[in-house]
Amino acid sequence: MFIDRMKWNPFLRMCFAIMSLVMLPLIGCGGGGGGGSSSSTPAPQPTADISVSRTQIAFGDTVVNRSSSDETVSVQNTGPAILNIDKIAGTSSSPAAFSILNDNCSLKSFSQGESCTFQVRFSPSAEGAVTGAFNIPSNDPDENPVVVNVSGYGRSLYVSINERTCLSPSGVRLLANVTDKDAYPLTGLLATHVSLTENGSPRSIGNFYLLAEPISVAVALDYSGSMRTNNNVVPMEAAAKIFIDRLNPAIGDEASIIKFSTIYETMQDFTTDKSLLLAAVDKTFTDPRDETAMFHTLLYAIDETAKRTNRRAVVVITDARDNFSQETITDVIASAKAKSVRLFTIGLGLDADAGVLQQLANETGGTFFYSPTADDLSLFYRQIADTLVGQYALEFASQVTGSGSMALDLQVNYNGMTGRATKSLTGCP
Repeated sequence: MFIDRMKWNPFLRMCFAIMSLVMLPLIGCGGGGGGGSSSSTPAPQPTADISVSRTQIAFGDTVVNRSSSDETVSVQNTGPAILNIDKIAGTSSSPAAFSILNDNCSLKSFSQGESCTFQVRFSPSAEGAVTGAFNIPSNDPDENPVVVNVSGYGRSLYVSINERTCLSPSGVRLLANVTDKDAYPLTGLLATHVSLTENGSPRSIGNFYLLAEPISVAVALDYSGSMRTNNNVVPMEAAAKIFIDRLNPAIGDEASIIKFSTIYETMQDFTTDKSLLLAAVDKTFTDPRDETAMFHTLLYAIDETAKRTNRRAVVVITDARDNFSQETITDVIASAKAKSVRLFTIGLGLDADAGVLQQLANETGGTFFYSPTADDLSLFYRQIADTLVGQYALEFASQVTGSGSMALDLQVNYNGMTGRATKSLTGCP
């Protein structure tokens, strides 16, 4: 009926045409839109992305029940979402020789670009190879957990290569220190207990003997304000006495005692008399001040030690940074090298300038020791004394010509106890 009326009514016919034009696109768009919506892929959600600086840590050789080795691991969030790190812990099979300390990552959250660090410590209690692993769990969707594998080797003996002397273009003499886990020198070693490789190839050891050359050592003790405030003076003096006790006056070992802050004072000049040296440690430093003039003191100690005819060294302990000397670290190192005086440095506490102390030791042929507290001072002084006094000399023919690289690997096997030291040197001119 409606159609019939529309045929004869021009107005209705025009309205129907207009409605058709309007409705058809809407129907088409609705159908097409529905189909498009059901087949599209949702936009990906932002995620965290964990980045770990190292997943393999090889600690090498560490003396059992005596020393430990620490390595630092960095963790960073490189993704756009927040990174949540759960508790970092060893796997169920990871031995107690490995532990986590200074953990700034566990149970914390980090935005993109932010990072944190933690340390892994290796403290073996038995000789032999040790392996373990630590898990770093997080909300990273495709790296969870990140596994850090660790390995090390426990040794019963501490071995160090301390000096190299060129006897000829191919003849080399090494001075090596061998002590037990209690830091006492190991006596009775023979050449058959020792093996040496150079650049991976075995070398025959010629002469091997316990060194009997005397040593002259200046012992410099820091009495600046921080040492007194932190109650470090008493343990420092006790450790210095242990060092003196390990000298061997019978072969001519001698020492001097110097105390310093902004000025230095010689409490005892060089002598082989242990009683005088021990008394000098107990003498009152007449003018202790707050600041530290370590470089100034070291230059004086080097000058005085260089006048001696023995092998020469300076041992210094400090818990601060040099903030008073006119002289610089460059002046000290240049003087020590020119006068063949080795520097052994001990940094005590968080304010000790570890970088400077290590550079002083490394560039003069000495050793740097660091201790957060005074607990390890006696051990460090024993190690320094044994390095200077209780040394073995071994001679071998090097295959390195000129100034080529000499990678040495010295191993000791004595009654089932083993020790190892590696060192890279240049050949003899």
